Amino acid sequence: MDANPFRVRGHGANQGGAADGRRRQENDQPRDQGNPGRFGNQRGQERGGGYGWGRGQGRGQGRGQGRGHFRNVGPNHQDHRDQEGFQDGQGARPRTQRERPIRQPGYRMLQSLLDEEKCPAEVVQELTSFGKGLESLLREREIRRDMMVLLIQVMDRVCDCEDSPQSVVRVLNAIVDTDFLSRNLSQHINSMTTEFDDRYLMKVPDLIGSILKLMQTLIQKVQNTMKDVHVVLTLIDSVARTLETKGYPLESETKVLLSQLLLCCQQREKEKAHRSQRQRTDQEAPPPNDFREIPIFPDVAEITTNADNYLRPNVVHGRYRDLNHYLDVQFRLLRQDFLEPLKLGIAEYHVSLAQTNMKRKLRDIRIYHDVGVHFPICTNEGITHRVSFDISKLRKVRWQATKRLTFGSLVCLSKDNFQSVIFATVANRKPEELEEGLVDLRFQDMARVSEIDSSDCFIMAESSAYFEAYRHVLQGLQEVNDNSLPLQRYIIEVSSDVKPPQYLRRNRFSTYDLSSLTHTEEEGDKDDEGKVLRDLRRLSTKASAVQVLTPSSWPRAETLHLDESQLKAVHAALTQELAVIQGPPGTGKTYIGLKIVQALLHNREVWKEDDEPNPILVVCYTNHALDQFLEGIMNFNQNIVRVGGRSNSEDMKDKNLNFLKREQRRKRDVQRAVHIRTSNILREMYSLRQCMEVSQRKVEKSMKGIINEDFLQPFMTKEHYATLTVIFRETGYNRPTSYILEWLGLSGTFRVATGQEVGIAAFMGQDDEPEEDDQEEDEEFAVAEEADAIAEQRILDDKEDDMFLFDEDPQENHLVLDIDSLVAAQPEQEGWQMQSHQKKRMRKMLLHNLRKSEKMTERDAGRVKNVWAIGDINSRWKLYRYWVSEYSKNERRRMEIVQEKYEALSQELKEVRVEEDLSILRRASVIGMTTTGAAKHRNVLQRVGPKIVVVEEAAEVLESHIVTTLSAECQHLILIGDHQQLRPNPTVYRLAKDFDLNISLFERMIKNGVPCQSLVQQHRMRPEISTIMRNHFYPDLKNHESVRSYPKIAGISSDVFFLDHDIEEEEVDDSRSKSNTHEAEVLVALCKYLIQQGQYQPTQITILTTYVGQLFNFKRCMPRSFFNGVRVCAVDNFQGEENDIILLSLVRSNQEGNIGFLKVSNRMCVALSRARHGFFCIGNFQGLAHGDSLWKNIVQEMRGRGLLGRYLSLVCHNHPKTITRVSTSKDFLNVPEGGCSLACAFRLDCGHSCGMLCHPTDSEHKEYKCLKKCEKVLRCGHRCKLLCFQKCDRCKEKVDKTLPCRHQKKIPCYQNPDSATCLEQCMKKLPCGHRCRRKCGEEPCTEICLETAFRSDWPCGHAVQVKCSDGPEKCPKKCGVELECSHQCQGSCGACKRGRLHVQCQQKCNRTLVCSHQCTALCTRECPPCAEKCKNRCVHSKCPNRCGDPCALCQEPCAWRCPHYRCSKKCSEACDRPPCNRPCPSRLGCGHPCIGLCGEPCPDKCRVCHRDEVTEILFGDEDEPDARFVQLEDCGHVFEVGKFDQWMEMKNEEQKSIQLKACPRCNTPIRRNLRYGNIINETLADIELVKERIFGTKREIAAKKVQVRTMLYSVATDVDLDTFADRISRPMGLAELTTIENQLLLLKDMAKAKKKATDVARDVPQYIRKIEVHRKNLLELEKWLLKPRMYLSTQELDDCSREVQRLSMCFSFFFIKAKVQAAASNSNKASVQIVEDLLLSGKPLEENSVKTVKTLLEKLRRECTGLGISETERVMIVKAMGFSKGHWYKCPNGHCYTIGDCGGATVESTCPECKAAIGGTGHRLVSGNALASEMDGARYSAYSEEAFMENYDLREF
Repeated sequence: MDANPFRVRGHGANQGGAADGRRRQENDQPRDQGNPGRFGNQRGQERGGGYGWGRGQGRGQGRGQGRGHFRNVGPNHQDHRDQEGFQDGQGARPRTQRERPIRQPGYRMLQSLLDEEKCPAEVVQELTSFGKGLESLLREREIRRDMMVLLIQVMDRVCDCEDSPQSVVRVLNAIVDTDFLSRNLSQHINSMTTEFDDRYLMKVPDLIGSILKLMQTLIQKVQNTMKDVHVVLTLIDSVARTLETKGYPLESETKVLLSQLLLCCQQREKEKAHRSQRQRTDQEAPPPNDFREIPIFPDVAEITTNADNYLRPNVVHGRYRDLNHYLDVQFRLLRQDFLEPLKLGIAEYHVSLAQTNMKRKLRDIRIYHDVGVHFPICTNEGITHRVSFDISKLRKVRWQATKRLTFGSLVCLSKDNFQSVIFATVANRKPEELEEGLVDLRFQDMARVSEIDSSDCFIMAESSAYFEAYRHVLQGLQEVNDNSLPLQRYIIEVSSDVKPPQYLRRNRFSTYDLSSLTHTEEEGDKDDEGKVLRDLRRLSTKASAVQVLTPSSWPRAETLHLDESQLKAVHAALTQELAVIQGPPGTGKTYIGLKIVQALLHNREVWKEDDEPNPILVVCYTNHALDQFLEGIMNFNQNIVRVGGRSNSEDMKDKNLNFLKREQRRKRDVQRAVHIRTSNILREMYSLRQCMEVSQRKVEKSMKGIINEDFLQPFMTKEHYATLTVIFRETGYNRPTSYILEWLGLSGTFRVATGQEVGIAAFMGQDDEPEEDDQEEDEEFAVAEEADAIAEQRILDDKEDDMFLFDEDPQENHLVLDIDSLVAAQPEQEGWQMQSHQKKRMRKMLLHNLRKSEKMTERDAGRVKNVWAIGDINSRWKLYRYWVSEYSKNERRRMEIVQEKYEALSQELKEVRVEEDLSILRRASVIGMTTTGAAKHRNVLQRVGPKIVVVEEAAEVLESHIVTTLSAECQHLILIGDHQQLRPNPTVYRLAKDFDLNISLFERMIKNGVPCQSLVQQHRMRPEISTIMRNHFYPDLKNHESVRSYPKIAGISSDVFFLDHDIEEEEVDDSRSKSNTHEAEVLVALCKYLIQQGQYQPTQITILTTYVGQLFNFKRCMPRSFFNGVRVCAVDNFQGEENDIILLSLVRSNQEGNIGFLKVSNRMCVALSRARHGFFCIGNFQGLAHGDSLWKNIVQEMRGRGLLGRYLSLVCHNHPKTITRVSTSKDFLNVPEGGCSLACAFRLDCGHSCGMLCHPTDSEHKEYKCLKKCEKVLRCGHRCKLLCFQKCDRCKEKVDKTLPCRHQKKIPCYQNPDSATCLEQCMKKLPCGHRCRRKCGEEPCTEICLETAFRSDWPCGHAVQVKCSDGPEKCPKKCGVELECSHQCQGSCGACKRGRLHVQCQQKCNRTLVCSHQCTALCTRECPPCAEKCKNRCVHSKCPNRCGDPCALCQEPCAWRCPHYRCSKKCSEACDRPPCNRPCPSRLGCGHPCIGLCGEPCPDKCRVCHRDEVTEILFGDEDEPDARFVQLEDCGHVFEVGKFDQWMEMKNEEQKSIQLKACPRCNTPIRRNLRYGNIINETLADIELVKERIFGTKREIAAKKVQVRTMLYSVATDVDLDTFADRISRPMGLAELTTIENQLLLLKDMAKAKKKATDVARDVPQYIRKIEVHRKNLLELEKWLLKPRMYLSTQELDDCSREVQRLSMCFSFFFIKAKVQAAASNSNKASVQIVEDLLLSGKPLEENSVKTVKTLLEKLRRECTGLGISETERVMIVKAMGFSKGHWYKCPNGHCYTIGDCGGATVESTCPECKAAIGGTGHRLVSGNALASEMDGARYSAYSEEAFMENYDLREF
């Protein structure tokens, strides 16, 4: 029989000794190492024929003969499972897992490791390559002597290795873990005393030396080995004395080492004993400080030093000394529970840093790298911060399931490897954001957060402790005093004499009405209603007046519908001020708790005082349990308030505290003072948050996309922005939507200045990844995984709804490319499309580059002159990140201004809201909270002061959580739970094991004899299940009658079964949890089988697992479409719940026999007691039985009952005699439909037979759909091609039909040809003569013809090859016109609008500026100020301005001083001291004397060390022995001071420009040198004067800004001028202001022209189409003018001005032309034609042409009225005369005159022009005179009767 019961066996069939026999089981009997007689043939037979996986014929007779895999082939080897009571008996199991063979190091292999040519590191690497083979060798029970000697010698060489410390530790761990020291090595040392072989004894001293060396190494590098090492050393000490008597003494060095090691062991033992003693005496030792003064948060020293904190264990047995003793113990233990993981984790992290080759997984903390704090976020709870972290090494983490960064987790951030830290807690956890490396944190010290820079890079350590609950409880413990903690008699003194509650002691004859307990829901369903009512009256009478403290007055248990144990529990709960009620699984703890609460509420007048409302507080561990309990209370009381919003119960929604607060506000039932204060705070918070969120969104967007260069411009240098946007004009490329996308290679492809091609490929790579399958996948099954389980306990969701919801302003979006949508604004013709996998890669790469912390420094960025000259794409990203960091800093500064105030207001709001909470809670009858909620709202509870507290599942809650929940007014505490189920679960296991932190108040009371009432009758489990509970957990447990009538489980031979296997478990990535794929697959298949029986809904089945790591396996195997409703969760999250069928996965199965926390009886008690009707469990029960005595007993029992085996028997519902045995998921394929493998053969109504295999569901086949072909004949004669169950439809057979376009096409038989779409090529021709490119059936035909055509008919007259649809504006002919700057225009005919608006000259200026830099601007008449970084600096400071801006003069005192002279002037003034020419007395670092002068900086060159360099001849005196030198600070060159002084003082008379002196060697301008400061300052002063003339003085600039700003407000235009206002507010010179002024002037002219166009279009609608064409040209010109630019060239200014003038004259021309045509004057046609040719020909207007057009238009304007005056003049004259209509007349020659008064002629006169008679008498005109209607439009004389009606339009009145 196999010696190791834990080995994991594979599955396989007998292949007659096939090749698979080579696979070696890892923990089988060890290999024979050369001793032929030790195992013999028997072992080989076992391996080959009976049980093992033998290797066939081995060496000699040692291997046996067989290689087979079948287990019971051998005649003498019956399957041992039958002997041990397994149910399944015979049969082979198919192999589902292939194990890797174990290879042990052999003798020759070990001998080769002693080769001197091999270094120790090679020896170690070869040893570790054997993996578990080395452990297998060390585990051998007997190792022969020569092999032992060889092993010791090899280990000696291992100890010499210093290059691979981790590998050495691995080998040493193998020695320790395999008991090699205590067994094999000890036996070998003992055998030395009995040896007589001299050859061997001569080697013994050296051998002992090697052993001592190994022991020394173990002590140094492996922990917890001292015990075994001490045993070995003691043996060596004894053996050494014996060998010395035999004449084989040890060397003196060996003896010294032995004595030192023994002394070390003794000291370690003493230290250990001292620590144990100290722990024992800590109970009596006084604490080092007052726990109330200990800060909740640790300091750095606490988490980075090895000092142990003062701790005392929980006093489980006996009393505490006093209250302070109790609180001190609880406080320190609880604080240590959250502190220790962080402390140990950081220490482990430091160890891993020291061991550079070590890639170890930290156990206590999780580390996150490249952590950045980006921006604050406003929430109702206060300020949180968005934090990013590197996720490159976390790709395998399943964020929706992992425990990482769960809500409330404590994290600390550090920049210096935790020498200093900042603490925070996780405030918001969204898996989708975590996948991108984003999380929201709430920092504890907001002052320190303000010091964080956005570029700071942190390491973040996460502790798994839920800090929020710890913090509130720890604060509560510190605030507890003698007067505030009730029930100290029991909590502190553990008195077993329990008194009645204080409210009953005041009146011992109080009576309770318990009639409410006499009615049950079941009774209402009985038929005989009259009998029920009579019984209820009788029972109610007995229970209506019970003297609660008098036992004899209580009714019998039957009266209250309770059993005896339940009655005792209710009696204790109502009469004891501390009631402890234990309820084993299924005994109705919740039921009894509800009865107790019902009785208390029904008799509230007994325990209330002064009629003041006082609610009962109900506390539960989980939200689910709380919902269940409160829903039960709702059956008899609706006045409930549930605190905390994380509830899945619909019934509890209107009981939620937040809901009630909203209702209270809606009804205006809030206290007036609270309402006013709340409104004021919210109003302030709203305004602050509005300010912050604008900046917040900008910073957040910068992390998710590329910002447009226009918004980054303020943070760029002028050269950056200018060169970024100018490159396209140089190369002739079209202006892109975004320059920055092109620059970063994210928009098509672009060739940079260096010739390197950068584009999408720079990020996409050569990706041959296949396109992702777009097939629909089944929706993922919902599983309560780790993160959900923790959230269930942690998250309260009691936050207020967000009061502030801001819609994002579209104008605030500064992104030109948003990663979330991957939509870049690009021209369609240049766009590119990506497949889905390319988009993912693109998104990933963009996020990676945006989140990188690496960026250019300000200095490096300042050195970049042309951004396109950066050839490396990574360097471009660094520069981009620099710009973005400055952009983000600016926004963060804005947020910081209001951040502190917002935080203070949010805290104030919390305080005010507490008053609202109190008003609601005090009116409630019952308050429900989780333990976490009670900890958070502890202060509110203290003010509410509930007298009665009921704690459900109290045995699962930490004692400190309950204690801090109790208020000083509490008089009655009821604890309901079961300490034999789950206990409290501290974060630190050591604190539970050594300090009893896992002992709850519930369990401590029981252990100290406080009366406890136990429920004994269970109503949940069928007897087969409850028997397990009774035999192993609860001896007194009884079954209620109802559980004996449970139905049998359909489709399975037994209702309870334990399915055994030995398939190995797996590790879970990113977790210490375990999983077992085999178990998951089997249970999922079994769950599906049960659902297929048709008798169970998915909600009746629950799958439980002992390890949360197993949950993902279930999630992966269970499609939602089938398993929706099945609950899958961990055992720990299912306490207190039940279901009809439970499927349990135990997970653990390994070779070592490690079963982990399956040894914990409490957890197993919960796992085995959740099922009502059926319970099926799968696990490695052989391993469990050997790992724990409880499991051993359970396994023995289940075997004896025949309920444990390798196979589960399935019974077919339709064929009961057919039994299918299953052990793996593949076995369930034999029952695919839940029945068996026989055919159904049911005849359907259609005549076909059912094609399914046997299926229990739908036995009448009412839902079955026949899937065979229909084959019915349709009307058209074709056969139906649908399936039988489908209704016959129209015939879809394809036939040939003629379409209306006369093409032939195959279409469905039913389809009318008129409705079909023809897919042939369209043969129609477009108006241009080319053929349409669309299909025949597509409408309409092609509108934009893309054929290439030769055009020469455009107005420009050029003959060019273009697209057929292109217009004259696309003419590609080179312009070539000589511009005003004398350069040829590089634009095209179309781009330059035929010369009317030339593109900007692309020639570089390259003139030398006054600052000595070259002008980098494009061709311009006057160079703009230099945009380089100013290099002027002195010893005090440097100029921060641009080079072209005026520099502020340094006002610090001059620093030029020495022992002989001292300057008294300011730094910028001329020095009043002479140069000092005495030698410098200092010595250089090399020891030689300085070659400089006194008072000057010492040159870094030495006359001796740098002789060749110093004496290099330039001026002639450098090689003189007494020569003195001065070093230029700007370039570092040294010069002989005498000649250099002369050179500096020389003036070049021929030089006309003002320039600084430059270094004679490198030509670097000399800006800094104290010796020549006067010369430098004089030149700089001249330069500043020139700068001032160019840039302007401050006064001139300020005046100009006022002028431009005034003009800005006077421009009446529909254009948004905010950008101009922003530009004016920035620092700028006169030139830029002049550019803005010119732009505004042009905009003003354009506004006038647009108004003229509108007026003309209204007056002369016949020309509206032409007017719209010119208006469009005007709008395009306006858009061109508004483009961001630093300056306008003279050419651009002139062209734009002329074009605006031309367009304005065009609008005037259309109006005049219409008037001229109306007058039908032929004499003016020539003038009209001339004007039309000049204005509308498209050619630029020359100056002479402008004059001509103006003259002719004025002439036409005068003549178009027929009066010899212009229309304007006519209107002015009529207006000036002031007459109404009908007063104007004309003489016979057409000259106009007026008649006043009534308008009738009364006097005759003569015309002043022609002397003809005018006027008349008697209101009659002289002959030849007439009314001049052309002057005022009158149709009748003013005096006539008709004038009253006709001359006036009545609508005017």
